[in-house]
Amino acid sequence: MQAEGEALRIIPALKRQAPGIKAELAQWTPQDWQRRTGYLRPSDTHLAIQLREGVPSLQAAEYSHYRYAERFGFSWLQKPDWSALNA
Repeated sequence: MQAEGEALRIIPALKRQAPGIKAELAQWTPQDWQRRTGYLRPSDTHLAIQLREGVPSLQAAEYSHYRYAERFGFSWLQKPDWSALNA
């Protein structure tokens, strides 16, 4: 993490990111970040994106906060299997 005035900025460990994730996150606008939690999972043919609680979905890849948890679990310590994206 890096301090920026009163805020903290999380600096990602790029070597731990799955292929394509950096490009996906780089496309997100500030509005996307306000709507989304930043949790992603491979889901059949696309990335599943978790929305913040109470935010409506605007794309098929976006899952409501609790729908995402029902589908992928609520354990934030469990790492996704990114090899499914490359299959």
